[in-house]
Amino acid sequence: MKWDDGNLEDNFTFAALCNSIHPGEGMKIASKALMDDSKLDLLYIKGASRGKRLQLFTKLGKGDHANGLLVNYIQTNNFELSTEETVPITLDGELI
Repeated sequence: MKWDDGNLEDNFTFAALCNSIHPGEGMKIASKALMDDSKLDLLYIKGASRGKRLQLFTKLGKGDHANGLLVNYIQTNNFELSTEETVPITLDGELI
């Protein structure tokens, strides 16, 4: 995955790309997102256990998950994702 000033060529267990705070009802996934700032908010988790990821999901309502050590939060103008194998992706809640 690539963005303005960065590149990650590694496994990650979760990634979200948002242009608003609330991509789903009751979830503040991208707490710093502004719809009119021309930026995409990228959040990703690398190398966290299932238990640690579940703990983060309990913090989505308030947006507190983005303040922890497990979540990398980046605001960017450009984003590119490529994979070596086919992986499931959801776009606006639809599996593509």
